[in-house]
Amino acid sequence: ATLDEALLGRANLTNVKARQATMNTANLVQADLTGAELMLASFYQANLYQAKLINADLRQADLKYARLINADLTGANLEGAELEGADLTSAIFKNTKMPDGTIRNQ
Repeated sequence: ATLDEALLGRANLTNVKARQATMNTANLVQADLTGAELMLASFYQANLYQAKLINADLRQADLKYARLINADLTGANLEGAELEGADLTSAIFKNTKMPDGTIRNQ
């Protein structure tokens, strides 16, 4: 699916299956992506401020320059994801698998 520049703020996208979707520059402010399958998805420059990404599968996702300020990444799998330039200020990490495979809790 191609959702570039989509306005999905506060959208309920729990358990959505959107592998390889492109959501570049999309507005996903406060969107609920709990349990979403987003492997290989592209979120280049997307705004995910306060988004819920609890237990989301973001393996090999492109999150370059995405805004993940205050995003909840509890239990999310970011293995192999690209985070270059991403703003992770105050993001929640609990049992989060990072791009290098390590687990982060903070």
